[in-house]
Amino acid sequence: MMDETNTAVLFIDVQEKLLPHIDQNKRLEENLKTFLKTFAVLNFPVIVTEQYPKGLGPTHSELKALLNSNSQTYEKTSFSALKDLEIEKKIESLDKDYWIVVGIEAHICILQSVEDLCRLGKSVIVVDECIGSRQLQHKKIALDEMRKKNVRITCTESLLFELLGNANHSKFKEISAFLR
Repeated sequence: MMDETNTAVLFIDVQEKLLPHIDQNKRLEENLKTFLKTFAVLNFPVIVTEQYPKGLGPTHSELKALLNSNSQTYEKTSFSALKDLEIEKKIESLDKDYWIVVGIEAHICILQSVEDLCRLGKSVIVVDECIGSRQLQHKKIALDEMRKKNVRITCTESLLFELLGNANHSKFKEISAFLR
């Protein structure tokens, strides 16, 4: 069962020059802000990737500011984050069974990274409102492909309340305030 001890986040390629081209980018940005605030409170490990930052820029500055101290950023040129040996080694060294995946683009880097996480035997959870593509249809296709691979597709609120498990959780009030 997924809990705070066996779960980590893979935050893929939400970069300054790429985000403005994503369908419904403002909504995605707001959803990612909520997601990052809540997961910072829980202090989950977060692996952040940047696809060719020389060309696409760094991680979006407002989102980067919300990352917790338990996050690490890696540059990559491969589409799957796990095709980068340093990132794959870090993911394996964290020894987490569950990986929550958010970011862009759903039909390229997200999809390929999810497939590789599955190949490693990880349980993968994709947060629907926290992923995007330049075209909505591409996101829908990616989600369909992930479902066929038994990837769990959910929303931030459902995921958080599952992780909290109980209104008596020490972080419940703080996290629920972000969801209003």
